[in-house]
Amino acid sequence: MALLQYKNVEIKGISSVVPDQVIYKKNYTDFISEKETDSVIKMTGIAQRRFASKELNSVDLCYQSAQYLVKNLAITIYSIDAIIMVTLTPDYRIQGSAFVLRQKLKLKKECFAFDIS
Repeated sequence: MALLQYKNVEIKGISSVVPDQVIYKKNYTDFISEKETDSVIKMTGIAQRRFASKELNSVDLCYQSAQYLVKNLAITIYSIDAIIMVTLTPDYRIQGSAFVLRQKLKLKKECFAFDIS
């Protein structure tokens, strides 16, 4: 049984951003052998990790992503009715990071905003 029903809703775009700093697993040979490093890469398929600087947070990355969508989808900020921020590392637990992102993007107050962790 549906409690809410939304009509005329569509997802115009999805975007993601990762930090610029790349650390390769091959650089970990200081504390594990190259053979063990190769084994871990082979088992997991993960050869590199991305790290954000201390000054960069999840909202900043999502802001970059949203700016990219607005530009490339040729939409206006005022046409956005909802924003969903998906992250495993939210900047804020209470209130939610999506609300901060909504304010930073200067979206209308009626814009629905929520987080998914």
